[in-house]
Amino acid sequence: MMLRRNLFLFLACVLWATLASAQESQATLKQEAEQLFREGKWKESLETYNNLIRLFPPDSVVLFDRGMVHLAQHDYSHAEKDFAAQAAFDSTEADAWFMLGVVCMKQNKATEALAFFAKTLARDPENADAHYFS
Repeated sequence: MMLRRNLFLFLACVLWATLASAQESQATLKQEAEQLFREGKWKESLETYNNLIRLFPPDSVVLFDRGMVHLAQHDYSHAEKDFAAQAAFDSTEADAWFMLGVVCMKQNKATEALAFFAKTLARDPENADAHYFS
């Protein structure tokens, strides 16, 4: 009984340490990807975001940020997919809807862009950029 309890405590400690290390690794990768993006190293930033998504469950920030990398590379179809995934992940987030509008504008899809800007304003009525395009 005592051996079983000690084994359980040991395994719990190992699991806790592993989870803490994974969270630290995830934060480090996010910071690295963001820094690469700021430096204009799109390919390296994209690879880091792809690794993040492969290693950890994607969150809305990672999806949005990877969409921004695609947008910077003029890869509108992948940018649209990431912003749409972020919007599906958190439909109340106005930024995803706004960036979907921007992607549509870049592709000369004005009608679709206006619909996304309207969705932005429904979620964030004070969004000055969405007002500008509406």
